[in-house]
Amino acid sequence: MCGIIAGVLKEYDPLVNFAGPGPESDALSARVSMLSSRMRHRGPDEQGVFIGKNFWMGHERLSIVGPSNGHQPIEDAEKTIALVANGEIYNHAQLYETMLGHKTIQRTTASDSEVILHLYKEYGYGCADNLLGMFGFVLVENGGERVMAARDKVGIKPLYMGISHDGAEVLFSSELKGLVDQCRELQLIPAGHLWTRETGLVKYWHPLWDDDAYLERVLANQIKGIPPRYSTAQECKQALETAVLRRFMADVEVGLLLSGGLDSSIIGSIMCKHKDKLKAQTGIKSFAVGQIGSPDILAARKVSEFLGTEHIEIIFTPDMAFDVLEDVIYHMETYEPELIRSSIPNYFLARGAAEHVKVVLTGEGSDELWSGYLYFHDCQDAPLLQMENRRIFKATQFVNLQRADRMTMAHSLEARVPFFDVDYVQTVMTVDPAEKLVDMSRGRCEKYMLRKMYETELCEDVIWRTKAMQCEGVGMNWVETLQKHVESLVSDEEFASRDVTYAINPPHSKEELYYRKIFDKHYAGCDKFIHVWPGGCRAAGAPWKNEAYTRAGLRDTSLVGGEYFKYVVSAMTNRFRRHRNHEGARPDPGASGAPRAVPASSGTRSGSNANVREVQDALDDMFVEGDLSSTLTLNFKCRALPNTDGVLSLTDAFVVVFMDGREVGRTEVVSNNLNPVFARSVQVRYRFEQQQHLQMKCYHVNGAVKSADAGNLDLQKQTYIGEANTEIATIVSEKGGKLLVPLMGPKTKGSSFIHVVAQELHGQNRYVSLQLAAEKLLRADFLGKSDPYFKIFRLNETDSGTEQILAVKSNVVRQNLNPVWKEVGIKLGNLTGGDSQSPINIEVWDWDPGVRQHDFLGSCNTSVDELVELQKQRKALPLTNTKRNKSKKSAGVLMVQKCEITAQPTFLDFVRGGTEINFQVAIDFTASNGDPRDINSLHYISPNAENPYQAAIRAIGTVLERYDSSKLFPVYGFGAVLPWKNNEKSHCFAVNGNDAQPEVLGIHGVLQAYSNIIGQLRLSGPTLFAEIISTAASAAASRGTCQSSQAYDVLLILTDGEISDMKQTIDAIVGAADLGLSIIIVGVGNADFANMEVLDGDDKRICSSTGKYTSRDIVQFVPYNEFKRADGSLAEREFCGALLEEIPGQLLSFFASKGIKPNPPRSPTLTSVSSFRPPSGADIGFSSDPAFQLDQSTGNVNGVPLNATSNPSRGNSAWEPGGAWYPTPDSVPVHPVRGYPSPAAADAHITSSVPGYPMPAAADARGPASGSGYPSKHH
Repeated sequence: MCGIIAGVLKEYDPLVNFAGPGPESDALSARVSMLSSRMRHRGPDEQGVFIGKNFWMGHERLSIVGPSNGHQPIEDAEKTIALVANGEIYNHAQLYETMLGHKTIQRTTASDSEVILHLYKEYGYGCADNLLGMFGFVLVENGGERVMAARDKVGIKPLYMGISHDGAEVLFSSELKGLVDQCRELQLIPAGHLWTRETGLVKYWHPLWDDDAYLERVLANQIKGIPPRYSTAQECKQALETAVLRRFMADVEVGLLLSGGLDSSIIGSIMCKHKDKLKAQTGIKSFAVGQIGSPDILAARKVSEFLGTEHIEIIFTPDMAFDVLEDVIYHMETYEPELIRSSIPNYFLARGAAEHVKVVLTGEGSDELWSGYLYFHDCQDAPLLQMENRRIFKATQFVNLQRADRMTMAHSLEARVPFFDVDYVQTVMTVDPAEKLVDMSRGRCEKYMLRKMYETELCEDVIWRTKAMQCEGVGMNWVETLQKHVESLVSDEEFASRDVTYAINPPHSKEELYYRKIFDKHYAGCDKFIHVWPGGCRAAGAPWKNEAYTRAGLRDTSLVGGEYFKYVVSAMTNRFRRHRNHEGARPDPGASGAPRAVPASSGTRSGSNANVREVQDALDDMFVEGDLSSTLTLNFKCRALPNTDGVLSLTDAFVVVFMDGREVGRTEVVSNNLNPVFARSVQVRYRFEQQQHLQMKCYHVNGAVKSADAGNLDLQKQTYIGEANTEIATIVSEKGGKLLVPLMGPKTKGSSFIHVVAQELHGQNRYVSLQLAAEKLLRADFLGKSDPYFKIFRLNETDSGTEQILAVKSNVVRQNLNPVWKEVGIKLGNLTGGDSQSPINIEVWDWDPGVRQHDFLGSCNTSVDELVELQKQRKALPLTNTKRNKSKKSAGVLMVQKCEITAQPTFLDFVRGGTEINFQVAIDFTASNGDPRDINSLHYISPNAENPYQAAIRAIGTVLERYDSSKLFPVYGFGAVLPWKNNEKSHCFAVNGNDAQPEVLGIHGVLQAYSNIIGQLRLSGPTLFAEIISTAASAAASRGTCQSSQAYDVLLILTDGEISDMKQTIDAIVGAADLGLSIIIVGVGNADFANMEVLDGDDKRICSSTGKYTSRDIVQFVPYNEFKRADGSLAEREFCGALLEEIPGQLLSFFASKGIKPNPPRSPTLTSVSSFRPPSGADIGFSSDPAFQLDQSTGNVNGVPLNATSNPSRGNSAWEPGGAWYPTPDSVPVHPVRGYPSPAAADAHITSSVPGYPMPAAADARGPASGSGYPSKHH
């Protein structure tokens, strides 16, 4: 064990040579010796100083292994690599035999640390991952050209790094005191991390138990009935024995720190069992600390007698505690009260033990791994316990391990911690967390499993000794005495002004303030680098202690594993979320809206900063990494606008476009025109699975029009004309993607319109598969490296200059200046507008958590064609950043790992080619839903709110019905007894009562049929899916889908629990996969939906009973409760997104498997979302369309007055109060919002002419017209 100090030039300079002869070299040697001697307590046996070309090193040695020939710093035989290391490499002998066995190694010392140097030669920066032990080291190659610093995986040994005051050097030290006056900023290198110039600070240890992706797979399998492989008690026991034996590696005597508690007693038992393997001794010395008669002193004495150790007791008094307080704070390098108090007994213990031995083993770490702290008694949830184990294990490098290292090294004593052996940690962290729960009612105390392992090897009093705080174990009165004494030394006035004196981590008590003053005496300005427990103690951060982690919230998860915490808790409570977090959080690259890279002056759309930023945020939300969505260009025309500009001139109009309430673009201003045709289009991202509300507001410019650019206009100062509302899906599903929408407002009087045309961006059927990498990026983070991601913009020429439109955001690669980003797939139209030669701008940014303004690293202009050529020629693309690099030198380079263009049809191609999407619904009426008359039933129909079935049907149906021109939806029920069929139990029946024609009209009809029948059924069971799926599959098969007649079906199944016909259901799904059918399943309620995950088939293709695998994935499952808000309402957007997101891909895969291509777009026939129906036989267009004839003198279209007033007789074209316009008396009135018929229309049309709705007589014959389970004529 040692203390190390080192420094290297921040940037390698071949012209600099520190080692050259002369006074400067001598002065540097003296400086290094002085800094190194600050840690003489860590290694009093020998000092070593080494000056290299661009670096220097100092070493304070404590001789443990190779006492006569273990000098440091170490050079290799060729004098090309130098190493200074602190710690022990327990597997050094095995590494020489295995990983280095193929080479002839010329060793220059007997130090175990020398193996690092030879591993580096063979494995480079990957050498640290192969080391088992405790260490912190700095390695330099070729005089400082390459540098590597690393800390052990658990964080047993400390290693600090910092930047010198002049910014020229990067410095390293085993303790803070080595750098306190040498650096302008510094930090503790985290456990399991390494630093190099090329990579910055990066994590190199990735244990499976801390790998979210691995744990998610384990949980997914567990929910599917595949139990995880947990570590057994025997495996844990063997791993600990191996860990203890590893720590016997020493050429000096090894002792034991014995508290008399379970953990140190277990270590002592293993040591005594194998004491013959210790080199330098025959017996074992044990050491205990406490006040006279304290619990630990008495218990340790008893354990020593049982084990037969040579026992030494160290006694201290309260006065002694205060006497050493400043020395404790100086060595601990902290002001955290709990840590300081607990370190004082350790100080005395280490001082006493150091008089007898150089090495001791301790029981540190068991409580972190086995949930041994008393506050774990409050935890009754295994996933939460597992998360807390992860949290405190990661934090122990700042607490227990810091205390163990600093207090022992203060007295030149090396402490080794078997419980923190890497292999043992891996074994215990994969024990079933339920085994670690405390349940006193069953006699299971903390660490029950660990106690049972050793109950035959230790006396019963030790095995079942209850856990106590360390300060209690050594005697408590000294703590109270110390606290009272130090508090008396702080005045009330001084404590009252603590927030002013200490802006960072202001003290919570007078005791802490006193410790802070001592800390500042030795480490002024370093308070911000000190770890402090949240809430002042370890337990304050426990999830079950924090309201933020309750089942109702699950919002702030930063302390216990981020998104994985949400994932694991919901999974283990049967609320398993597989696909994404639908809480509203955005991925890292888009967090808080990444800033635009091009300033307004460079050609972006002008306007107020607030408006530009808000619009860009909305666009950033839409345009993310490539998917199956499409980019649409929306073009606008207005017709018959009112004149708002007086007598001598006409309206100066422009349109502002909003998507889901957020502005996404504006047209230009067209002056003096009541029928303006706007040239500037607005681009939006179309997503099939979302309800995308489009709002178009029309304004007149007040005053003189100075510019056609509307971007800088304050809307509050303009004249509002009116607005038109529709859905994106409504536009794209119309023939030709054209829609005429009434412009409603105070000045339009029902006579004005907006015509919107949606066109898919050219090149949408060509896909670009792109993977980028970078090298030598600028470093944006102090000490660490950047967290780079890239954004690609297509460049759009407008009247006001060049506009950048975000097309792609990549993933973030953490702490890496040479990132390789994940491959992205995006449509060429989204990326470039459809032209592979069009310029694009690639920007690289450094992601910073919690801030809006990320750091710009560099950019370049290129094209897709150029990227393809760069990949072929393996050439790089230079990045520039004139802001940070004024000399315009390279800010790094981009490399093209892959860039391929392929042609594929899009989902929208099929929609516009006339593909019908048919919607079918199946509802679970089994008894497990509860009596519909009970308010707690899932089928309870309240007059005030929708039940889960109603909410899900409406949300999903509203999206899908826009793609079904007939709006006729079959609705089935299953799992009920039907009174009108002689109490027959049915697993597939028509909810409208007509098995021959189970269709109802629109989503309103589905909801009404459900409401009518729910009171007439007797809920039964079991839950069977096979017949429902087979019925839907038969309907899909009957469509006769072919090139000329394209149709696709979507079956929605709503269910409250597990199914009982798993085998038959899988067979039905496998058969249906060859048809044009997708199945979406909503799990309602709190039942176990594990089987639904199996049917989903995302992780593994399902296989039928005959051995046939499904040809494609057609099932998507989502639990309803995952999308319930706190008030019980449904988060519709997120719910629909999760449930429907795979349908476009499933549709494309089906048609591709049949060789079916999209048909040409249908000929346009203009209609209106708000019920505009063209006159019979007329094909309404605009002035550019021959069918559209606007008489500007009369305001008539094809002879039909556009300014007609309400006409109750409906004999002529007229506006209804709801905004519905009926040009002919034969037009069916349509609800102005939902699109389904009004009740009056149902009277006249539905019951008499729509298949599936019984005539009134039929309803009377079958049962009561109202409340019978059949729709009445007034449904």
